[in-house]
Amino acid sequence: MKIGIIGGGIGGLATANALLHQGLDFELFEQASELTEIGAGVGLSEAPIAILEKLGLSDKLFSAGAPINGACMMDKNFRKVRQINLKSRTVCIHRAKLIAILGKPIPQGKVHLSKKARRVEFLNNDSIGDEVRVYFEDGTTAVFDLLIVADGINSVIRKQVFPEIDVRYANHVIWRGITTKKLPADIADKFVEIWDKGRRFLCISLDSERTFWLALDRGLPGGKDNPETIISELLDKFSDFDDLALDFIKNTENVLRNDLADLGGKSRPWFKNSIVFVGDSIHATTPNMAQGACQAIEDAWCLAECLAQGIGEAGVSSGQDTEVPKSGEFEINEAKTVASDKKSVVNNSDTSLNVAITVASDKKSVVQNAVSGKKESVHNVASGNYVGAQTADISKIFAAYQSRREGKAMQIVRVSWGFGKLAHAKSPIVNALSRVLWSLMPDFVLRKQEAELNRIT
Repeated sequence: MKIGIIGGGIGGLATANALLHQGLDFELFEQASELTEIGAGVGLSEAPIAILEKLGLSDKLFSAGAPINGACMMDKNFRKVRQINLKSRTVCIHRAKLIAILGKPIPQGKVHLSKKARRVEFLNNDSIGDEVRVYFEDGTTAVFDLLIVADGINSVIRKQVFPEIDVRYANHVIWRGITTKKLPADIADKFVEIWDKGRRFLCISLDSERTFWLALDRGLPGGKDNPETIISELLDKFSDFDDLALDFIKNTENVLRNDLADLGGKSRPWFKNSIVFVGDSIHATTPNMAQGACQAIEDAWCLAECLAQGIGEAGVSSGQDTEVPKSGEFEINEAKTVASDKKSVVNNSDTSLNVAITVASDKKSVVQNAVSGKKESVHNVASGNYVGAQTADISKIFAAYQSRREGKAMQIVRVSWGFGKLAHAKSPIVNALSRVLWSLMPDFVLRKQEAELNRIT
C-alpha cells in the first residue's frame, strides 16, 4: 500500500513520525523548499507531550522550549486577577524548532520538497479501492492507495473534496512577536493573559532568553500591515497598557499578522474514499485555547494506530504471511497539467462515506474493533506493500479514526470560539464581569477542563 502525506508542517510531520513508529511506509510532500515554518511560539499540553514521549522526542522538546507551570489572568496594569497552577506538563517552543525536532527522524528519501499540490483525482481500482492521483504545480503527479492531507486551514485539497466547508472569520486580528525582554521572575513560568475592552495581550516565555507575545484587536480579514509602521501602530493601540507590554512590542524586530479564523463548529466528514484529513485542514480552531498543534499531533497518533491495526488485522485474517519484500521508491511521473473534462475529480454526494461515519458514530464497537487486538500484529506490518492491504477496509479505518477524534477536536473548536467572543467583548461591563468570573471560578472546574484537554483520544 502506497501512503502519501501532503504537508510538511506540524500535522504532516507528526503523522510521518507516527507512521514510522507503527512500521508503516509513506512519502511526504511539502510545498516549501525546506522543512521549516515562519511563525512564533506554539504551546503543547500534556496529551501531545505524552505522544512525543512515545515517539522518543520529548527530551528534545523540553531542551528547546520553556516549561510552563501555570496561567495568570491579569488586568492591563499587570495586576493578577487569578493564577492557575497546572498539574500537568506544558511547554512553549518556537514553531521552527518543533518542526526541526519532528523532521529529524524522517529518512531524507521520504521527503519531497518544492511539491505544491494543485488538485487530486480518484482512480477506480477494484482490487484495492479508489487510488488517488495528486497533481503538483511543477507538472508531476504521484498515485497513492491512501492520501493523508495535512496542508492547513487553507487546504487546496479540502476545498476540492469538500467545497462546502468554509473558513469562518472572527473579525479579529492577531499580531505575534518575539522579544529578548523577559517576564518578571514570579510569572516567568506562567502564561499571562489580559483582556481589556475587546483587546487582548498575551505573553509567555519561549525559552530561557526570549518571550513570545500576542496582541489582538478587532479587524476585518485580508488586511496587511506596513512593516515600517506596525510597531508604532501597536504601541498606539495598546498605549494604556503597562510599560512591560509596551517594552515587549518596542523590542521586537518582526511582527506577524494573521486573521483569527477556524472552520466552524459543525460536524463534517473527515475523509472521502482514499483521502483522509488531519489537523487544521479539517478542524482548524482559533488559538484561544492553544490547541491547534496539540490536536494535529493527537490526530496523527490516532490515525497511525488505526491504520496499523486495520492493515495488520486484514493481513492476519487473510491468512497471509506478514513478512513481505521491501517496496521500491514511489514513481513520480511527468504529467500534463491540462485537466481532462472527461474525468470527475470529486463526487461530493458520496453515500458510502456518510454510511461509514454514521456507523462509526452510532456504534462504538466499530471503533473498538478497528483499534483493538494483539499489538504484535501491528509490529509485524513490514514497510512497503503491506500484506493485507487488499482486504483492509479503508473506510472503516477512517471512520474509526474520526469517531475517536471528532468529539474532542470539535468541542475544542466550539469552546475556543466562545472563549474568544467573551475575551473580545468591548463592553466594560462584560470585561468587569469576566474578571469577577475568573476570580471566583472554583478550582475543580478548571481541573476538569485541564483533564479533558490531556485525555488522548
